[in-house]
Amino acid sequence: MDEIRTSGAYPVLSTRFGTDPLDLEPGILFEFGLEHVLGGVLVLTERSATL
Repeated sequence: MDEIRTSGAYPVLSTRFGTDPLDLEPGILFEFGLEHVLGGVLVLTERSATL
């Protein structure tokens, strides 16, 4: 996880965590993933509603 946080390849994800490696808790990771999955579902739903 430190490689992900410090690589710079995932700037949005790295802002979700503090500098302490222990901040990479499963609950935080789950919330981050769920937020983005639901955002994608919302976009797909809105697109199909306009068809």
